[in-house]
Order: sequence, then C-alpha cells, then structure tokens
Amino acid sequence: MKQVVLIAGGSASGKSTLVEGLALRLREADFSVETLSLDTYFRRTDPTAPQVWIPEENVHKFDCNHPETADVAAACEALDTARADFVLFEGHFVLVHPPLRERATLSVYLEVRDDVRAVRRILRDMKTGRSGGSLEVIAAYYLASAHPGHLKYVAPSRVYADLVLDGTLPAQTLIDSLFARLKLNS
Repeated sequence: MKQVVLIAGGSASGKSTLVEGLALRLREADFSVETLSLDTYFRRTDPTAPQVWIPEENVHKFDCNHPETADVAAACEALDTARADFVLFEGHFVLVHPPLRERATLSVYLEVRDDVRAVRRILRDMKTGRSGGSLEVIAAYYLASAHPGHLKYVAPSRVYADLVLDGTLPAQTLIDSLFARLKLNS
C-alpha cells in the first residue's frame, strides 16, 4: 500500500534536504520512492494568481507565500497517480490544504526559528542567483511576502502535523527520526 508523507515548514526550513535524504534511505532499503514538490504546482503564469507589492522595486511580483498560488487539484492528481511505495511530498503549504492532508499517511512539520530561516534563505538565494542574487531584492521579498506568509499560513498549519521535528538538527538525525516513524512492513 502506498504511503504519502507530507513534509511542511517555512521557507529554508530544510524540507527539500529532508526529502532527498529520506528518499535515498528508502531506496537503499529497496522501496520505490517518488518525490514531489508543491512548488511544481504553483500557478506562476496565471494572471489571477496572488501578487505581492514590493515597494523597494516598485513592482508587483508573484506571491509564492500565499496558499492560493498552488494548483491543489493538480497536486492531488499527482499524489493519486503516483505509483511508488512511498510518495514524499514537500512544500510550505502541504499542510494548509485539506485535500492534501486527507491523502497523507504521515505529516511532518519542520520547526525552525524565523531568524535562522531568514539567514538560510538569504544565503541560498544569493548562492543560486534568485532575484538576481541581490541582497536588497532578496530581503525586500522576504519582508513583503515570505515572512508574513509564514506567520499567517505556514506556521498555523503546524497543528496538522503528526510529527514536528527540529529543523536545526543535523540532516541525518532528521532522516533517522523520520525513517523510524514510517511503516516499513505494509
């Protein structure tokens, strides 16, 4: 029977790192694994998708930190059609949307203090060149969208988690903790 594991948490809480490590561990144990990211189902090109005003740039931008950015129906279809022993689905809104939660056999929330996530995000975005790698642009978007969205939508979704993990722990510790919680003989 397919198991669906939802992994939520704020931006730069370690969701992708946890999914990658857990997928590897499960594959080493001879399970089939499919990994999905809610970001794949964001309505980035939809003109009706939420926008956020960035005063420092004098522009409206796609708001990745509003739950309505996600095409939940498409995400649910991906979960329903996945054909693996374990489907690991990460995203900051995976616990916000009831149709996603209903499909979960286990839901996880990575708890990380705001200041730690902010620093991680800035470093990541500068390294990857997001927002042109400009510290000012990265910080402006974080303050206008990522932080308020986290406080309003992501953090409250923690109550839906079966398991809350400290996202500041070493990745291997988190992988081991989560692996131990999975039903491996189903």
